[in-house]
Amino acid sequence: MKQFVVCSKTVSRSTRAFSAMLHSGFAESKQPQSPHEEWIVELPDDSSYAAEVFLNIIHSRFQEVYDFGTRITDLTHILRPWVRDWLVTIDQQYTLCSIRDVHQRLWIAWELGDEQLFRYMTKVLLLESSPYHDDDDTWCSALPLRDKTIEEVPPLILSNVEHARLDLLSKIFCLIQDIVDGLISGNQTYCLKSPSDIDYNACVPSMLGNVIRSLKYEGLWPLPDPSQCHSSVTDIASRLKTLNMQGRDGIKHFCTGYKDTQAVIHDLLVSAFVPLDDIHINHLRAQGKKTGLDCRPIVLEPLLVVVPE
Repeated sequence: MKQFVVCSKTVSRSTRAFSAMLHSGFAESKQPQSPHEEWIVELPDDSSYAAEVFLNIIHSRFQEVYDFGTRITDLTHILRPWVRDWLVTIDQQYTLCSIRDVHQRLWIAWELGDEQLFRYMTKVLLLESSPYHDDDDTWCSALPLRDKTIEEVPPLILSNVEHARLDLLSKIFCLIQDIVDGLISGNQTYCLKSPSDIDYNACVPSMLGNVIRSLKYEGLWPLPDPSQCHSSVTDIASRLKTLNMQGRDGIKHFCTGYKDTQAVIHDLLVSAFVPLDDIHINHLRAQGKKTGLDCRPIVLEPLLVVVPE
């Protein structure tokens, strides 16, 4: 067991938990009878690395502090001098290597009270993950929503992600179903040909066949039940970029309906978000007061959604 020589008064001042431990009748508060004896406090269940970082901070030995990767209850306030510099180093790029990256950033935001980063990472989960992903889904490009190798992310947030994902997929599939229904019913507004054109009445049925064939090719016909869709939202949007609405003889109609469909899907992805409950907002803002992050404005800019051509 690693030993540290510390100032008992400094440790007591650091948190209420340590003050109670050292001065409120706990076993650790038993001081030696003689001033020449050592006062030894054993903490066998705590990480020696985390303890060393913590003790260096409260004793102002800042040159010995390189990183702080362990959560310790009620010690958030001592990190205030480093928080802003640490957050600058966090990569907020949209593409992340693994679900572990996302979960780690969620925990960092949760512990430090970074509401902006927390909302950003929940949006990444919303667009890039699937609750149905498992080790056997080698064909699935989506990130798994959960990571079994690390501690569960902040309470209830994954449930909120699942509900937001289901709602977003439902809107996307309803949009495509409306197009198919319109073509089946012979809605001529999808075609820009003049009613006097010889191919006018053949255009819409031709477009309907091409739409269904392109959906079938992408594995999206029949349109899947959103609650059983294994793919990520971003993957679905990417596959819908290939939606073929060509008319007879391969003459492509740059119809308003097709353009609007792609624009609406893009807008849905950009504006989508995961709603936070009071428990999340209250905790993040309380932590933000400790670290000083409550003083900076929360800029909730939409993620730039790039769907490959």
